[in-house]
Amino acid sequence: MVGTRVKLQRKGREWTACCPFHNEKTPSFYVNNEKGFYHCFGCGEHGDHIGFVMNHDGQSFLDAVETLASQAGLDMPKADPDAARKAERAKGLKEAMEAAVRAYQEALFAPEGAEARAYIEKRGLTPETVQRFQLGYAPDSRDWLFRKLMAQGFDARVLIEAALAKAPDDGRAPYDMFRGRLMFPIWDRQGTPSPSVAGFWGRASPSTSTLPIPRSSIRASCSTPTTSRGRSPTTVAKSSWLRATWMPSRWRRPGCRMPSPRWGRR
Repeated sequence: MVGTRVKLQRKGREWTACCPFHNEKTPSFYVNNEKGFYHCFGCGEHGDHIGFVMNHDGQSFLDAVETLASQAGLDMPKADPDAARKAERAKGLKEAMEAAVRAYQEALFAPEGAEARAYIEKRGLTPETVQRFQLGYAPDSRDWLFRKLMAQGFDARVLIEAALAKAPDDGRAPYDMFRGRLMFPIWDRQGTPSPSVAGFWGRASPSTSTLPIPRSSIRASCSTPTTSRGRSPTTVAKSSWLRATWMPSRWRRPGCRMPSPRWGRR
């Protein structure tokens, strides 16, 4: 492919030529067919077939792929509109979940998170653990998170689908799924290049705190499309809860004991 644009000469197991990306008299541009890359020892240009067409012909990635496919006699697959819509939807949900993590973290270290911080201190969690698991706090307000994320430009339907808010049956404005709770993000570490937030655990404090205690002190939200294919949301949630709540001693202050997890039943 490179030989159709540059005059190459055989040199051992490789091909060489004067670099097409800078002026030179002595060839320093090498092409290795077996490994499928080119490299110039003069200017440092390096890449594969697609990269060469992009740089040499000034084409975009998709145009370069189409050019190479045409030269090879292959048909380019047509874009799937449904796949594009699904990808855009998943991106919106992922961004909403990440924004919620940041909002909960900010609330934890704000004045309204003082009681939650006291609870964390009592449980013996170190600042490093809080940062590692990105713990946060959901203020005891009907629509604190909903209003905050709407102000950032998120659509109400996205927040409801992400299980961050819920629309009441009586037609009133949506309300937050979590209120007055210590928040544990549930990280899905499979199916994506990098971990993504699949949901949240919301942990209400014990009766020693003034934080409100519901019938069940734990509320889970982990049924969004951000969970990787083939993984049960319950499995993701429980494994994350054990990592974030039943923490090994190396994540706690020395001498601080932790009770066994009872899954929040009171």
